Amino acid sequence: MGLLYLGGGIYLIASSQSFGLLPTGTFRYLLAGLLIIYGLFRAYRGVERLL
Repeated sequence: MGLLYLGGGIYLIASSQSFGLLPTGTFRYLLAGLLIIYGLFRAYRGVERLL
């Protein structure tokens, strides 16, 4: 699940703003940053449980 959040954040940063479906401007980068941070947290917790 953590990888999905990471991928979503990276996609949000890297995707074009065509069709206007995704947020724009500062909100876009803030949301992407939060998704990446949360994805890293979830991935860390998942790996920690395995060890």
